[in-house]
Amino acid sequence: MEDLEPPQQTAERILRSAAGVRERVRADLIFTFDSLDWTKRYFMGKSGRTVYELEVDEKDVVHSADMMYFNKIADINADTPEARAYAALYWQGDRGDGKRVEHLCAAARVKEVLFTTSDIPALKKELYDINPPDHGDEEFYENLFKPPKE
Repeated sequence: MEDLEPPQQTAERILRSAAGVRERVRADLIFTFDSLDWTKRYFMGKSGRTVYELEVDEKDVVHSADMMYFNKIADINADTPEARAYAALYWQGDRGDGKRVEHLCAAARVKEVLFTTSDIPALKKELYDINPPDHGDEEFYENLFKPPKE
C-alpha cells in the first residue's frame, strides 16, 4: 500500500473492506493482466518494478475483475455509496469491456522478463509519443488511459 498514491490507497482500503473474508486477497496475491498494452500502461506508473510474461494455471486464479473499478474508486477518493457500488462490482467479478481485466493469482511461473524500469522511457515514447523529461507527471497520468496512437 505504501507504494500507492493517496487516492489509490483509499481505493485499496475500500476494496479490501468490501472483500469480506477475502480481505487479504489483494494484498497477498500476484496481479496479472491479459492485455500486454494494459500491462505496459500500468507498469509505467510504478517505479522499481519488473514485468514478466507469466504462465498461470487456471486453478491458481483466485479472482478476476475490471481494474477500472479500482481507478473509479480512486477518482472518487472517499468511502461513498458510489465507491462501494464500484467495489461490489469488482468483487462480483464484473469484467467491464474485457480490456482491462486483472487476475489475482495464487501462483504463476515466470516465462520471460519483458520490461524493467529502464524500459519506461521507450514505452512512453511507443505508447504516447512522449519524450521524458519533456512532460510532468500530471501530463503522463492524463494520457495513461487514452487509447494508443494509431
